[in-house]
Amino acid sequence: MRRGNAVLLTFLGVLLIFPLSAPCGSSQMQPGGSENLTVFRKRGKLIELKIHDSGRALSVLPQQTIRVSLSENPTTGYRWQILENGSPVLKLANDTFQKSPSTGVGAGGTRVLEFHTETAGTATLRLGYARASDPASQKNEFVLHVQVAP
Repeated sequence: MRRGNAVLLTFLGVLLIFPLSAPCGSSQMQPGGSENLTVFRKRGKLIELKIHDSGRALSVLPQQTIRVSLSENPTTGYRWQILENGSPVLKLANDTFQKSPSTGVGAGGTRVLEFHTETAGTATLRLGYARASDPASQKNEFVLHVQVAP
């Protein structure tokens, strides 16, 4: 076998052995599941998520911020509520409502929740969109699975 072929085969073998060594911010399928696993390995990076990211799994480092921005219309009585907060791995750092630029009566806006990754471990963040007085009225749900590496 020529030296060039041996080097190529060695390189391909390494790729087969280490397929999960994903670069920062890349997506790949989680082994044994259908969820997307997104890996963030850069400290201080703000991770921004929206409703279409529900069901994702993140692998992050401690001391990162995860921002979840979700449409909300509190004038209808519906608000995003924290059902599972991911403690002690995640800590709620900020919960704000940003009004829509529209000035019409009953205009909605965006609920912005920021969580800090505090300690190594696994957590589930679960948010429900319902009337505060009637949890059975839940219309939508946002779920995020977080693994914080040591």
